[in-house]
Amino acid sequence: QAFRQAGINRLSMGVQSMHDEELRMLGRIHSHAQAVETFKAASEEGFGNINIDLMSALPGQTFESWARTLEEAAAWGPEHISAYSLIVEPGTPMAARVASGAATVPDDDAVNAMQRQAVARLEAAGYRVAILSQPDYKSCDAFRESGKPRLGFLVTAGNIDSMVAHYTAAKKKRS
Repeated sequence: QAFRQAGINRLSMGVQSMHDEELRMLGRIHSHAQAVETFKAASEEGFGNINIDLMSALPGQTFESWARTLEEAAAWGPEHISAYSLIVEPGTPMAARVASGAATVPDDDAVNAMQRQAVARLEAAGYRVAILSQPDYKSCDAFRESGKPRLGFLVTAGNIDSMVAHYTAAKKKRS
């Protein structure tokens, strides 16, 4: 409620996955149940512009688990879904796990197939692929191109410049 009173009009949630085992592998501190609870609470508080971030190409992730994540995310009905693949950055704990063989990331063909899967499933659910947004919503690109200053607060969310794909709802707002 304090966020709404302060004029904050959009939330971006770093959900990443709908599967607890994938969240633990990523070192996330939240569970699937907590993500569901947080999304519901934000919706009930009146936030009508919510983004959820999802990650594919995770060590151990299957096409089936990615499909279930996409389907559940679309069922929640957020205005935006950012779906991007894991990038293993040098010097990170994940890079050390991959280098030691403790974690294996998918090859480029699998990464590309997961992105195609995301496009197909999210478009079928009424989303459109874009770094654009509906007239009522401003995309990060629109703010960047305007040259106007902007202020964003992100908690465990990714950088829009590194996203492979960004999905914007092409359906009516939640009531």
